[in-house]
Amino acid sequence: MLLVWGCTCGLSASEKHWAFQKVKRPELPAVQNQAWVRNSVDAFILAELEKHNIPAATAAGKRTLIRRAYLDLIGLPPSPAEASYGEMV
Repeated sequence: MLLVWGCTCGLSASEKHWAFQKVKRPELPAVQNQAWVRNSVDAFILAELEKHNIPAATAAGKRTLIRRAYLDLIGLPPSPAEASYGEMV
């Protein structure tokens, strides 16, 4: 028996608690901009963006990605030479 907020519900923990429920793969939502979706998570994000009429972001360039990586990993922005490395590759 499971005691929830002072009430005996008659269900075992494995029948009631979400952690013991079988994992189900949800159906992917329909989106208008299929080209933007690269994986299943993108489909859920884009569906919410479209629901609120928010445009999806464009792909970042190499220079921007290098700058983000430096800021995330080191905590400092890259030097101009390091930032321009993405243009050379």
